[in-house]
Amino acid sequence: MPATGYTHDDANQVLRSLNKPTAFSVKTLCAAIQNKCDIDTIKDFIKSHGNNTRTKMTISKDGWPALYYAAERNSSELLLYLFQQDIEPQEHHKDFSMPLLAFIIIHGHRESIDTTLAVKVLLAFGLDPNVIPKDMWIRYLETPLDIAAPSTKPEHPSKWCSPDVRPLLASSLHLTHRYYLNLACKLQGPTARGLQIAEANKMSELVKLPFFLIGQQPASRLVYKYLSSHVGLGGTDPLVLAFAGASGHGKTEMAKALGGLLSVQTTAIDCSQINSVFGLFGSTWGYGDRDKGSTLNNHLADNNGKRSVVFLDEFDKTDQAVRHALLEVFQSGDYRDKRDNTLIDCSKTIWILATNSGHDTISRYYNNCIEKLSEEKRDKIDLRKLQAELKQLYHNRFGAPLTGRVNNIVPFLPFTSSECAVIIHKFILNFGSEIRQPIDLQSKPPKHVGHCALHIVDDGKVCAAMTEQFYHKDLGGRSLSDAAKDIKQKVYDEYVAEEDEVTEDTNSGPLQRFSIRLISMGEGAQEVAVFPDFAQNDD
Repeated sequence: MPATGYTHDDANQVLRSLNKPTAFSVKTLCAAIQNKCDIDTIKDFIKSHGNNTRTKMTISKDGWPALYYAAERNSSELLLYLFQQDIEPQEHHKDFSMPLLAFIIIHGHRESIDTTLAVKVLLAFGLDPNVIPKDMWIRYLETPLDIAAPSTKPEHPSKWCSPDVRPLLASSLHLTHRYYLNLACKLQGPTARGLQIAEANKMSELVKLPFFLIGQQPASRLVYKYLSSHVGLGGTDPLVLAFAGASGHGKTEMAKALGGLLSVQTTAIDCSQINSVFGLFGSTWGYGDRDKGSTLNNHLADNNGKRSVVFLDEFDKTDQAVRHALLEVFQSGDYRDKRDNTLIDCSKTIWILATNSGHDTISRYYNNCIEKLSEEKRDKIDLRKLQAELKQLYHNRFGAPLTGRVNNIVPFLPFTSSECAVIIHKFILNFGSEIRQPIDLQSKPPKHVGHCALHIVDDGKVCAAMTEQFYHKDLGGRSLSDAAKDIKQKVYDEYVAEEDEVTEDTNSGPLQRFSIRLISMGEGAQEVAVFPDFAQNDD
């Protein structure tokens, strides 16, 4: 299946015709990816050959070129699936010496696309961050230099990066790339025994948890510790964790990531909207509307005897009656479906209670004991003293019966200024991806702003300056999203300043580029400004 001018439908049809019993070919797989076959069609092609031991060995040992084609498509989903087929990536090969990590980073720069998700997949599956010269990301807020410092000795994994290639790599490495390279270098994987137990309990993906949110490494470490020990020791009761901290600091993201990594069903309940036991569980059996149940009731029934995640957001806004109704299911895992009174086994349910209660205690402890620590010491901080304070606070706030059923309290700390800068950068990347899409005047509503690319000059300095302006510890990431809104407004102002009307013909021309940079306002003051990048627009 060579990479020729197949239409999308034709390429899918050709690949389906090459399912088993036709012999498996890595070349066919690569051509299917390059011809943009649907991911489900590619998965079906691999699955049709999957029970053959020889095919498995071929994919594992010789399938590495497919990773480069998936990287070229910037498909994190396809990369994830290929890694799950045990493909062994070749960091160096006589026919293609550029490491996969470097390839996808440079490809994203050339195509003006965000490759963050794909880079996270590669790092989460264990690719060595040191294939990228360490001096380019170890201080991730700093813009990488085109020329390595004279004192820098290239380590073996990064020797491929010649002086000719380095300037291109330096301009391609954005702040979020550098953050995750730094993170991957610091993380320690489980021991062989720990991994054995995790795999036996279908929890091995949980080691990737730190890559699913920015910051909160102490919280990630605690969640992994509590969940792995609970399951590894054969816990027969539900696991109840309380996520404590100010809004906007990653509690929701952590809960969503848990469900995804464990490959289990997850439901989220906004407790601020629950004002009665009926509102939480539904009408009791024997009363009207009992057949409807409720979101929580139906989730528990659908996952009878199975592991699942229940995220009770803003739990501190529940009343005493609602909390009392949860005591039995927290304690024993026994529950009755309100629709038909059937006994439901919830012993494997993972309950997460997200609450702002204690955020003042966390903030005070952070200011006194953590804020001035180095990033390395901060990430490894022992939080047991803080957890003990929070447990006493929960006892006073929610009472002994509920607090006694919470297995562990996980504090979510304020973000560091460096982490805030990365979060702002993430928001800007998301906006950049939105306006990178083609102009579409036929859609409803029409999309007038498109076919654009953003470039941040000295992205670490720009995002650090915006952190000082926008970050508020009580609001977390929500305050940082205001920084992105500010950028959006400035880009839009420059976009509509053009006299020409918007047409879809623009999509066939060069991208309209905008630069975001710090400008001096005099007397040491600086401001983040947006400018049309005319030089690049004319390329």
